[in-house]
Amino acid sequence: MLVSHLVDYGVPAVVVESWRRRMGEELLPLQEEAVIKGRLLQGESLLIEAPTSAGKTFCAEIAAAQAIFQRRKVLMLVPLKAIAAERFADFRQKYAALGIRVALATGDYRGDDLRIKRGEFDLAILIYEKLNQLMFENRSVFKSVALVIVDELQMLADRDRGPLLELALTKLLLLPERPQLLALTTSASNSEELAAWLGCSILTGASRPVDLRLGVLSGCSYKSLSFNQKQQSEEQLLQQEPCEPEERLLQVVEAITASEEQILIFVRSKRAAENLAEMLAERREWSAADELIRRLDDQLPSLLRDKLVATCGAGVAFHHADLAPALRQTVEEFFRKGRIKVVFATTTLAFGVNLPADSVIVDAYKFEAGEQQGETSVVPLNWREYEAMSGRAGRFGQGKDFGRSLLLAESDLEAESLWKLYVKGEATPIQSRLESLDLRDILLEFFAANSAVSGESLEVILESTLAAREGVAWSDAQVNSAVESLDSLSLIRSEGDEVAATALGKGCKRQGLSVAGLRLLSHYLDSDAPSDRLSWLVAVASLPEAARMPLYLTYQEERGRIWREALLEHLHNSGVNGKDSAGDWLTARADRDYILSREEQRQLKCGLLLEEWCAGVDTLTLEARYSTHFGAMLQLSEMASWLLNAAAEVARIRNCPDQICRLLSQLAAEVAHGHSYTDSIVARLLPAAEERGSAIALIGAGLERSDDYTGITFEQLSEIVGSTTARRIQQSLKVILQSNDKKESGVSKKNGKEASMPLLRLRGSMQGDRVPIRYKEAEIDLTPKSFSYLFKLSAWRLLRPDGWVSKDEIEPGFNQAKNIYRVKQELKRFATGLEKLIENNKSGCYRINLDPEQIRIDHDSMESFCDMELLNLSRRLQQRLAS
Repeated sequence: MLVSHLVDYGVPAVVVESWRRRMGEELLPLQEEAVIKGRLLQGESLLIEAPTSAGKTFCAEIAAAQAIFQRRKVLMLVPLKAIAAERFADFRQKYAALGIRVALATGDYRGDDLRIKRGEFDLAILIYEKLNQLMFENRSVFKSVALVIVDELQMLADRDRGPLLELALTKLLLLPERPQLLALTTSASNSEELAAWLGCSILTGASRPVDLRLGVLSGCSYKSLSFNQKQQSEEQLLQQEPCEPEERLLQVVEAITASEEQILIFVRSKRAAENLAEMLAERREWSAADELIRRLDDQLPSLLRDKLVATCGAGVAFHHADLAPALRQTVEEFFRKGRIKVVFATTTLAFGVNLPADSVIVDAYKFEAGEQQGETSVVPLNWREYEAMSGRAGRFGQGKDFGRSLLLAESDLEAESLWKLYVKGEATPIQSRLESLDLRDILLEFFAANSAVSGESLEVILESTLAAREGVAWSDAQVNSAVESLDSLSLIRSEGDEVAATALGKGCKRQGLSVAGLRLLSHYLDSDAPSDRLSWLVAVASLPEAARMPLYLTYQEERGRIWREALLEHLHNSGVNGKDSAGDWLTARADRDYILSREEQRQLKCGLLLEEWCAGVDTLTLEARYSTHFGAMLQLSEMASWLLNAAAEVARIRNCPDQICRLLSQLAAEVAHGHSYTDSIVARLLPAAEERGSAIALIGAGLERSDDYTGITFEQLSEIVGSTTARRIQQSLKVILQSNDKKESGVSKKNGKEASMPLLRLRGSMQGDRVPIRYKEAEIDLTPKSFSYLFKLSAWRLLRPDGWVSKDEIEPGFNQAKNIYRVKQELKRFATGLEKLIENNKSGCYRINLDPEQIRIDHDSMESFCDMELLNLSRRLQQRLAS
């Protein structure tokens, strides 16, 4: 089938022409079958089961283009943020010039969250958690969604991601207007059952566009079986078999690369990936691009960066989760360009990220995390992991006739075992992992996503899960017990026969907290809640969600008293003494009679590391002091920031003291940025924690405010942060400075005339426990609660022609009138008359009676304010102005 024929199926001609130029004239067989047999472009829901590189992703692009052309929206679900970022960059490059609005939502990227929530996109790429969040925040978006693409459906069987995906898909299946589903997966023995659950027809692709030889190297001989033709062959790869396994592996790599092939080698541990890369770089050298070394040198100094610079100089690299994202992306980019010949990687590279190779070598074992934090054991790969790793070889469009996957056997017996279990192995079922979740979490997910659920509909919901189809059954007693527990924790409320989530229950799930995590967090937020930073950093590290934080104890740390001593030193230096500051539960850990568990030691280590992270201690020092790596610290900061933001929202919902809410929000911002200067322009120029070193260098050079950059040359900036970062800073500065007047005034011009002088000026900055504002020439300081109300009234005056805002839009609950009265009383103290401008239409709506031109909001300062709701309103205003 010709690509040009897609026009006959309703795909826009301009898009088809771009595909034809980029991909050639013909569709792959799988893509043709999806269009004709699978009725992909007739709105039929379809599950495509096919090997890697068969063309599944382009099937999704075809369906998405048609849906967007019909002015409907498309969601693409992916499991990992690295995959999401890659898809986003790819689709934006292909389709942004055609006018298609591509949006992205991952855990650490929230720039498009408001756009997605309001439906201002054509194609949105979401990780699974973000789809669940969208269900809680604005289900009406789904009325205009025509197609949902589920990439990597096999992740249903993943221990961590599987339950999230199953919950998201179950909610989609229960929508009144179900969108078309396109599910993409590798081989599965129960694909028909999966398709029936999803309400899809099934299309199976049994061949690859580029054949793949799967085999085992035993002795010096490589015996293989071709994927497409099922033909066996044998070739001599080594002349003499070395004694040592590592030496044998390196000789195999050298033999294969002699024919100019690129190789991915999957090994069982991070340490092995680094060591083998260093060993190969010492004995074999391919010329690396100068650009590659410059890119690596521009990255923040870290132990692994320096190791990577050394190996990449020889055309060899390693790739694992402890590398900072920018380093991983650089390795991937230059491997695709052919400037890196060999990459040693862990299993994390096997899924999702598009990194094809000519040959792949697979270690048949991996390290797997145990039930206790920090515990690991060596286990065999399962067949699906082997398939994913092997599928990296022989990718379409790379100019090779075939790819090669090798398993290395150390004996004839092992060779026979590997051949039977992997090379001739068969697809395994994709099974639900939902039962591993607490039933309370499962129920609260559905309560939070629906306005109300009856007992009868709850039964229907549970029966709609994949777990139920596989025979998992929750008894009435179990369900009733879970419901009673949720009710006792004030997470749900009953109204007759129906049950709905409370504000606390919705907040819990919107933030991705478990019920167990919320319960522990609520305990910390009770009357004796600590008021110091370290206590809260340790507290969030103790939540169940923090068990996945990648920070472990060394043997020496576990056996010694290092972290207790570090805590004692911190308490002494900071003047903390007793529960008035740090709370009994933290100061008790400094007591020499208190026996610290391994988990409590790890929590202390996390808290102390994050404290120094926020204080701006340089990365190399932190790596050495805490026996970790920069990539792991970035993961730690992302998770801790998420949990601190979640704690801040829970604190606000529970009406905790304002000082606790502000402390948690401020801590979340500092942890996310990697320094404490969150209210400076540096936090806007370099918002990512990965750039903390450059941000701290700018602050150290006195470049903290916009005015400080006046007259600063590119050469001067380059001396501080390097040329790459300096160039990006100058581009960002130009945008910020050009739009500064527009942002500050709210409306820069009206009917072609300059705006009148502002009367009310709002900034997101704190002075002690008050927020200062300015009205006319008077300085006014408000409590954070009153500032929040005044800010919302001002923002809605700028967003709506009449300025009226309902009380529920200001704040859920029943206390709006009381709080408006308090605002007026606070304002009355300053005798400016501003309180008289707050109007009530007697129908539950309020507004501030000022012209939009008379209101000025400093959006720069709002970026670091402690209230996320106000920050989102500020960003919404900026987007309105930009459009």
